[in-house]
Amino acid sequence: MKEAFDDNLTDYKEVIPQLFWYNAFIILSNGRESKIGTITSGFEHFAEWKRIRDEKETGDTILDTMVKGTCEKSRFLDILENFTLFSSSEGHPVKIISKNHQYLGVNNAIESFKKRNENEGKIGVF
Repeated sequence: MKEAFDDNLTDYKEVIPQLFWYNAFIILSNGRESKIGTITSGFEHFAEWKRIRDEKETGDTILDTMVKGTCEKSRFLDILENFTLFSSSEGHPVKIISKNHQYLGVNNAIESFKKRNENEGKIGVF
């Protein structure tokens, strides 16, 4: 994975930067392992996306889990709209994307809040 980042992605960003102008996020994968990050992420900030719907799922790093968890239309748009941040705190623009546990945790908290009346005002423990 590190070699793909160092050898391929870094080269692509230098040689054909226009490829990344409109990209939401970047997936690095060798089929067995997958990581997600952004155009400005260093390798250390690329993270696994092991679960699709719930944090209690058994984690899996294969490409299929990554694609189903991030590229299904509603999830992709949710990540793009609600879980992508642009910051300039480091003196230059930085694009930040949530990690898998953050995405699932926030969405589960929102669903619990919506169901609070059904659960006698309780939304659970976070």
